Amino acid sequence: ESQTVKTACDDLLSYFAGRPDIVIKPQTSGPKKAIHFAWQGRDIFAFIANRNWLLWYFRIPGVSIGAFTFDAVINAFPESDFTKRKDPNIREITLKISGPSTARKVLEFVHHHPKVS
Repeated sequence: ESQTVKTACDDLLSYFAGRPDIVIKPQTSGPKKAIHFAWQGRDIFAFIANRNWLLWYFRIPGVSIGAFTFDAVINAFPESDFTKRKDPNIREITLKISGPSTARKVLEFVHHHPKVS
């Protein structure tokens, strides 16, 4: 893992650790290590750590419960893309976070979606 990816990961985890309305849920699937972030009992964000980036997910439950819209995500992150799933009911948006500057942009978006109560 590169130092910039580690720093981005630390920044994300530090922010979410300070959000009492968000539950951090580490998960593993084989060699992949993922972190999910739940709001109101639903996993609305997640990331998978890779060697050169974090693959960030804006998950469909976030849209379902009104935390954000996919249009807002695409407008904030034009470099993001929908996952390649055939079923539109399980589509998600992914974004590669390769360093702290992109992590900060994600955190700015997250801070406003959902609003801190």
